[in-house]
Amino acid sequence: MMKIKKIGVISTAKVFGAVYAFLGFLMGALATIATLFSDTTGSEYVVGIVAIILFPIVYGLFGALSVAISVFIYNIATKYVGPIQIEVELEKEDKKED
Repeated sequence: MMKIKKIGVISTAKVFGAVYAFLGFLMGALATIATLFSDTTGSEYVVGIVAIILFPIVYGLFGALSVAISVFIYNIATKYVGPIQIEVELEKEDKKED
């Protein structure tokens, strides 16, 4: 059994910031497409364009911040309640002869 004693706050926040930024891009793209096919005037098209720019930034920042806070709290909690335990199994690699 292995234990996750500590998680790197900054590295985890960077990874999840990128993941959430990608999700924000998808949401912004959907918002943009929705405005293109809706019965709107010219000003609503700007909302769609702004969404595809701002959603990735906002999702990425808030995603990174929320994960950083969560990981920080996890690292403190492990001192009092113990770390998460995981069971892993290593696979044997087949050796290929050249």
